[in-house]
Amino acid sequence: MIDEGYEWYKGFLAGDESCFNRIVIRYRNGMTDFVNQFVGDYHYSEEISEDVFVLLYVKKPRYSPSAGFKTWLYSIGKNQAINFVKKRDRHQTVQLSAGYSSPESSDQILHEMYLDERKIALHKALDKLSDEYKLILHLHFFDGLSVNQIASLLKKRPRSVSDALYNAKKALRAVIMKGQKYEILRRDTRFDTEKGT
Repeated sequence: MIDEGYEWYKGFLAGDESCFNRIVIRYRNGMTDFVNQFVGDYHYSEEISEDVFVLLYVKKPRYSPSAGFKTWLYSIGKNQAINFVKKRDRHQTVQLSAGYSSPESSDQILHEMYLDERKIALHKALDKLSDEYKLILHLHFFDGLSVNQIASLLKKRPRSVSDALYNAKKALRAVIMKGQKYEILRRDTRFDTEKGT
């Protein structure tokens, strides 16, 4: 299977600017949503996502096709998001503009994200899950990453990711079916604490 992202990146490195535009168009929205899982503020997530593509354009980091292009690109986004959160937590400054966006842009974002009631219900159900479960479901279903790609991105074992994905789907199903918060009786410590691949 051809990795389009990798082919476009090779084209960009060879001097074809249109290939870079294709990368941005294909991955920008998913990158913003992914970064937002770490940052928790869509406005800042958009800025961080833009920074990822600026970094890609200016520094042209080396890519090894051992991992999928999307996984590699998202790992850059993850690092940028973590750096942002660390810096934000260190400074603990309150900015008056934090979280503010114009009514027009808010309406547009909401309109695009929630085109029908099913999407609204799905997002409400996802909000009732733990951060780990939200992240893994987002990566798998919205971004289309495989278990192995998620494991590589999160530095976990594929089996641990597979177990967490199973429990996350079970939890989401329970929330949707019962309309109430699903409580996990036992903590999935392997996924929470495991650092190795």
